[in-house]
Amino acid sequence: MSFKKSRLAFLGQAAFFVLRAILAVVANWPFIR
Repeated sequence: MSFKKSRLAFLGQAAFFVLRAILAVVANWPFIR
């Protein structure tokens, strides 16, 4: 149970990090091109 909970928290953190990275890329898109 504890392992599953920690895994869920890790997945949530990873998803948040990916979402922030995508947001940063989208925000900087005009500067990249």
